[in-house]
Amino acid sequence: MRELLYTILELEKWNRMATCDLCSQFENRENKAVCQIRMRSKVTGEMVSNVCVCARCKEKFEEDELPKCERDNEDLEEKELPLLPDEEISQTAFYERQINALQEKESQLTEEVDTHLEALEIAED
Repeated sequence: MRELLYTILELEKWNRMATCDLCSQFENRENKAVCQIRMRSKVTGEMVSNVCVCARCKEKFEEDELPKCERDNEDLEEKELPLLPDEEISQTAFYERQINALQEKESQLTEEVDTHLEALEIAED
């Protein structure tokens, strides 16, 4: 069984006028969304779902009165969802920081190796 992480977030700018995905699905209502709930795989970190919810559904979700993602109990192969624009930027920035840190470490290690080689040459002379 796949385990999911649920995160409640503020609505993103492009989603400010959204209606509640849960109300429209379960009750055929179109309440104004106040936040979004993202579901990610604990194993891969990949986003499984992102739903907009109203204040009432958010409260129900927090009190475990709403069913969690129906795919939670399935052993389906995980699908990679496309990244949202903000996530693309943050992931790119994350990888750029990682690359910079690795390049800095490589430079530091190269300098240490050169120093040791120099010391060996001097010791041999």
